[in-house]
Amino acid sequence: MKKEPSFKEFKKEVADFLGVEENMLESHTSFILDLGIDSLSLINFVVALEKKYGVRADNESIFNLRTVGEAYELFINKLSGPNTDSREEKSA
Repeated sequence: MKKEPSFKEFKKEVADFLGVEENMLESHTSFILDLGIDSLSLINFVVALEKKYGVRADNESIFNLRTVGEAYELFINKLSGPNTDSREEKSA
């Protein structure tokens, strides 16, 4: 598992992946309303972060993400908690 990124580092990753300016991003910035990101792009972004940080987010958490701050908190919680994959647990 990798170290937890700061919010500033996380914002840079969001900006780079989604092709937006980093200065547009705050914790309350909405992926859909403020950035115009569709749900498929958001899912692809989460999958890229899962691969980078070696963690998995459950589907419900992914589908409920609305803001940059929520995405950051999701990954910080996954990085600091046990590395479980609830998607596999539900399908088993």
